[in-house]
Amino acid sequence: MTSQAVSHYISAIADIRNNNPPKLNVVIASLVDWAMELVQNNVPATVAHLRGTFKLLREYQQLKPPRSAEDILRKSNLPMASLARGLTTLMIHTGPKSGEIEPQYRGHICQPWGGPEFSSFAEARRVVCQYVEKIAEAEHGHNLREIEKLLGYWFEGVRRWDQGKVPFPSSVLTVLLMLFNLALALLPSIDLAGFSYSVNPSTIDFVVDKAATLTDICLEAEQGNKDLKDTLILVLAFVIRLFPHSKSHGRASLLLKQLRGQV
Repeated sequence: MTSQAVSHYISAIADIRNNNPPKLNVVIASLVDWAMELVQNNVPATVAHLRGTFKLLREYQQLKPPRSAEDILRKSNLPMASLARGLTTLMIHTGPKSGEIEPQYRGHICQPWGGPEFSSFAEARRVVCQYVEKIAEAEHGHNLREIEKLLGYWFEGVRRWDQGKVPFPSSVLTVLLMLFNLALALLPSIDLAGFSYSVNPSTIDFVVDKAATLTDICLEAEQGNKDLKDTLILVLAFVIRLFPHSKSHGRASLLLKQLRGQV
């Protein structure tokens, strides 16, 4: 963790303690803290922040928040918290031992699961698309634990590559992680991550909502980002083919036609 990140972290904690901000702000801060501990493989702190996040979410929902806050919870905080729980579980079951990488930490993850980092965005996209196809095959005939481990490898490869040396717009990484969400959604309900479509159908609605926002960005840009457009097309095509009963299926079809210039 860089000194600048530590400074921001301390300032945020001080603000929460001294100014008693809205609980929804604290939820967001807790998720940020979770992410910071996750990248350092600090398992106890990661789990503590995750439990704190869900406790805050339960308390906030009991307060009957205003409609605007409910929309933020439904579209952003709850899906993110669910993904955080899934990623934490994957890390605990398939990652290195707690604290294993901390002495070598230099601002990005070194080698928690071994193997090279991805060389390009296209490689990261190709690999996760292969996982999506593999999970979708033959009624989940593949070994579930092996698939979970592969997803953990992929996520770590992307994280190391992103934090290392490859500059690109944040929207491109967002759409890449949407493919990861689809891979988790395809897992059966007994998977470790607890993020499958059978348990949480709103996963796909969340992905399509994000795809709609990124489609607007892509279509409005004078010189569209090819990586963003090509990956959005893949995401939406997967939604249409693999989740035909999702309530967002029609919207995904329309977005795909827009990206292909068919409307």
